[in-house]
Amino acid sequence: MKNAFAGVLVVVIILSPVAVAGQSFLTLHGGLNVTTLGSDNPINRDSRAGLNIGGSVYLPISDNLGATLGLAYSEKGAKGNEEGTQLTFALDYFEVPALLTVGIPHEGPVGAHVFVGPAVGLRVGCEASLDDSVLGSVFESTISNCSEVEGGFNTFDLGVVGGFGVSLETIDVTLSLDLLYNLGLTSVGEPGDSQPAHDTKNRAFTIRVGAGFSL
Repeated sequence: MKNAFAGVLVVVIILSPVAVAGQSFLTLHGGLNVTTLGSDNPINRDSRAGLNIGGSVYLPISDNLGATLGLAYSEKGAKGNEEGTQLTFALDYFEVPALLTVGIPHEGPVGAHVFVGPAVGLRVGCEASLDDSVLGSVFESTISNCSEVEGGFNTFDLGVVGGFGVSLETIDVTLSLDLLYNLGLTSVGEPGDSQPAHDTKNRAFTIRVGAGFSL
């Protein structure tokens, strides 16, 4: 986990650009994902909680309009239950969102903003575990590599992100609180897969806090 966060931080700092107009910001984020997998399959699914850590660079276009480019380590997945058998999928990604950000005009240190745009994910981790109750006992099996699962999983994920947030400007740092929803557009299963995962897409709510620094 520490290596993943360090990698995200280094890449974000390296890619930090010069301001286009107005003031650019580098923001470091940390928060919680509440995720599930959406499909037409009748399996009952519960959400999975995971981390979302990373950073972003805000590039102003005009006074209240800008682009936010980010990089985050995001833990996704879901839990499913069918006839006493619980299956848990843990899917972890490096995500790169590119969001159009609109600031709501305000006076004073407290502001608000909304954003929308695409996000591309690169899967960097996957684990599947199976808990099966048999004659009162519990059998647990863990698959640490998704390539061992029949049908396989996609390496890349594409989604559309929307959300809103509030910010508080102080002398040295801008604090923020954001709520986002990531709607997966591509299946987590590989093309041609006949398994249920082929028709299954990521769904994720994220709440995060951030600290922003002017560039």
